[in-house]
Amino acid sequence: GITPEAATLSDAFGGAAPQETIEITPADVSRVLRELSTAEEGSPLTAVCLGTPHFSSDEWQRLVPLLGGRLSVPLYVNTGRATLDAIRTGGLLGTAERSGGIGVTDTCTYLTPILERLDGTVMTNSGKWAHYAPANLGVRVAFGELEDCVASAIAGRVTRVTT
Repeated sequence: GITPEAATLSDAFGGAAPQETIEITPADVSRVLRELSTAEEGSPLTAVCLGTPHFSSDEWQRLVPLLGGRLSVPLYVNTGRATLDAIRTGGLLGTAERSGGIGVTDTCTYLTPILERLDGTVMTNSGKWAHYAPANLGVRVAFGELEDCVASAIAGRVTRVTT
């Protein structure tokens, strides 16, 4: 129901059965999390980067209540221009900024010189970011769920709150 040209599985497969079905288990997700993380739990952070691909309005709605207060490290959120305008109008951007969140428009923080510091460890909820950032930026990466990322930004160190 998300992809405009394929609202259903039947639409996506043109009415045919898929050639192959791959089951992804919680163990698979845990394995990938470990493989994409080059930093240990408890490592000090220099930043948290979210949204590669870009954060949607729904993701902003989920993020902002988690912020709760002041962040210990910058939390960069990659998002599209139209989404940024919408959350600015709705007040979510201001709430995120007061906590220390930084909206980044129409680019990804592993491509452009946006991060204040390019040393140490950066946490992300994006597999794409975790894959490209070590080579592009020279940082270590902690990969985790959104809740882990926000808890880590508040604590200033890699923190796992999800299982």
